[in-house]
Amino acid sequence: MSAEAAPQTAARKKRSRWAIIAVGVLVVIIAVIAFVVLAQPKKAATSTASTAAASTRTIDVTVSGSGTSVAADSVTVNPQIDGTVKTLSVSVGDTVTAGDTLYTISSDTVKSSYLQAKGSLLSSKQSVSSARSQLEVAESKLYSAKTTKIQAQKKVDTLASLPTTSTGYSYNLKIAKRELHAASEGVDSAEIDVHTAELGLSTALANKQTSQSSYDTANKKTGETVVTAPIDGVITALPISVGSAVSAGTSSSSSSGGSSSSSGGSTSSGSSTTGSSSSSTSGGSGSSITITDMGSMQVEITVSEVDIPKVSVGQKAVVTFDAIAGKQFGGSVKSILPNATTSSGVVNYTVYVKLESVDQTLRTGMTATVDIATQHVTDALAVPNSAVRTEGSTKYVLVVDGSGATQRKDVNVGVSDDTYTQILGGITKGTIVSTEAVTATTTSRGLGGPGGGVGGGPGGN
Repeated sequence: MSAEAAPQTAARKKRSRWAIIAVGVLVVIIAVIAFVVLAQPKKAATSTASTAAASTRTIDVTVSGSGTSVAADSVTVNPQIDGTVKTLSVSVGDTVTAGDTLYTISSDTVKSSYLQAKGSLLSSKQSVSSARSQLEVAESKLYSAKTTKIQAQKKVDTLASLPTTSTGYSYNLKIAKRELHAASEGVDSAEIDVHTAELGLSTALANKQTSQSSYDTANKKTGETVVTAPIDGVITALPISVGSAVSAGTSSSSSSGGSSSSSGGSTSSGSSTTGSSSSSTSGGSGSSITITDMGSMQVEITVSEVDIPKVSVGQKAVVTFDAIAGKQFGGSVKSILPNATTSSGVVNYTVYVKLESVDQTLRTGMTATVDIATQHVTDALAVPNSAVRTEGSTKYVLVVDGSGATQRKDVNVGVSDDTYTQILGGITKGTIVSTEAVTATTTSRGLGGPGGGVGGGPGGN
């Protein structure tokens, strides 16, 4: 090594020693800091304290369900006679009033029966008129015969009162008695004629009554060629057109949801009259015209088996429709079907809610959400649901004092809605309670830190 290189080598070795010393000092400092930090008690993260005061308010407990709007009343209209549609006065979507003509029917059978019945009735009336005339003649002859007999009897009586020595007494009396006998026979014959005429009139009247009945039936059938609307409503199915063949069958009315009932059950009703259908086109079943009473709109919803015991007929409800934003409809529970429906292990019950009012925006089949008010409590002392905690079967709150310290207070709870829980006892109005979830604290060295309360969900019944 040269004399110039030796000092440079010594300098490099000196710098390396200082670098090693610096690194060592840095490691020691980091270790000390880590020890100090790890030696301090470690607390779980907590959120900023949140409180609320117990106050009085109104609590509405609701049961919710979803479903669709349906018409409570609808009628299927069919003709009561066979025939062919001659004229059609309505279209799907038309609003009709009870009594409006829907369509007319052409029927050769009905027309022929009517004409035949009418002719038979006219003939029977003429027969009655003729029978009455014959009776009048027979009665007139009977009157004449009786008059003749009376006169003959007087003549016999007069002659019989004369002395037997009178000229021609025996002869004249004999002739008079013959005349009286003939007059008596005339009366008998006339009475038989009257009786015969009376029988003839009775028969004619009976025939007229039968003919009248046949005519009335045929005339009614003629009236049935005009099919009218039985209720006010909207035409929701019209499967016929001019020229369609229709036949007599059954028309029926139905009521969705049935009549009012107590909680847990309802009935459904319907009535039927004569009438039916045979041919069909698009828009309906057979040839039944369906008229729906849109003013009787209601909502059919499903309610879970857990909530159904809280629901009863007459309870008020608020209905909203997905298709009608920003509007609520008032209603009430109309009926509850007694039989459950089960899907994927979930048990539900069908509830019908009648709407208090209906506007033109509402249609059948719209998706609806219904909130049924099952309980309404006014002036209830309440706290937020988040303030009520549970430990086993006990409900409690954490009362916060002026310094921020908390103290556990067991409480009795009543009803609760989505936000507040009623407090029946344990605290008073104005009491400040914590609404924060409490988290237990621990230290890193196993030392027992201050324990927190047991967290719990919202209180309830």
